[in-house]
Amino acid sequence: KLIPTPKKSITRIFEESIEPTVFNVSYNGFIKKGIYFASLRERLIMEMQYFKKTGNHLDIQNYTLTSTLINKSSVVVAFWCHGNERAYLYTDNPDNQFGSLGVRPFLS
Repeated sequence: KLIPTPKKSITRIFEESIEPTVFNVSYNGFIKKGIYFASLRERLIMEMQYFKKTGNHLDIQNYTLTSTLINKSSVVVAFWCHGNERAYLYTDNPDNQFGSLGVRPFLS
């Protein structure tokens, strides 16, 4: 149930960017700052739309931290591994942060 069906239709606008746009803050840090960012569902939709439009992938050099939290102890991270030509998802501690881990915040 990582990607539950939305209860109502909403529209969120994100910056068109191959890489995340805000870096070096943990999941918990973004939440405390009131920065709302893409869920796993939204990140996967972005990937499909971008690939359909360009034939390329997102997150070539960095990792997207999603707002999808699992059991309050793990947050889902997405990235594309160019060497393996595969998309990967993994979970991380919501307090972790590093330079290439970023988010895709809502513009509106």
